[in-house]
Amino acid sequence: MSYTTTPNLGLLKPTVGGDDDAWGGHLNANADTLDTQTATKTYTDARRRRLLNAVTTSIPNVGANTSEEVAVVWTLPAGLLANVGDTMHIVVKTDMAGTTDTKVVRLRLTTNSNGLGGTQVASNTCNTATAVNGTCECWIMKTGPNAQRSWNWAINSNNNVFNADATTALTDTGVLYLGLTMQNSTAAAPGSITIYAAIHEFLPAL
Repeated sequence: MSYTTTPNLGLLKPTVGGDDDAWGGHLNANADTLDTQTATKTYTDARRRRLLNAVTTSIPNVGANTSEEVAVVWTLPAGLLANVGDTMHIVVKTDMAGTTDTKVVRLRLTTNSNGLGGTQVASNTCNTATAVNGTCECWIMKTGPNAQRSWNWAINSNNNVFNADATTALTDTGVLYLGLTMQNSTAAAPGSITIYAAIHEFLPAL
């Protein structure tokens, strides 16, 4: 047989005029290769890159609770993270002011429908009384069966940029939740934290 192969999947490319009576075998072999490569991944219309959730109206920390006050809970459908490499991307825009008490906005990945517990995958902290705008961004990727890894960074004019990562082992074939919470460390101060906007998008594995 006279043929070359493609660089990535090794598909057979018969030499034109030099591989008589072998085309059928090559085409069948290529079909088997493609079938094997695509069978390990789940692709449906619902799994295209898309915006899952968004906060478009400001959410104030009215109670300024000294325990975590849940602002938003986003539900992640069972099986959303179906393939290794499937990723969720979250961006949160905040404002913190009104007290020198330490104020924290957290993002949690959890199996609890109330958005609490689980693993803290991102946070933004401030302890000045003057208005401080902040942003935190997070990526959560499926790395294996019921295994996830997250990366995040946060910045505001009171704190330096920081990068962090965490691993979780939540059952991603079931429903998961992303909880966006706010908290004052020791002193209640109504209106001390505001979530101005947040987006949550899905980035499927290639």
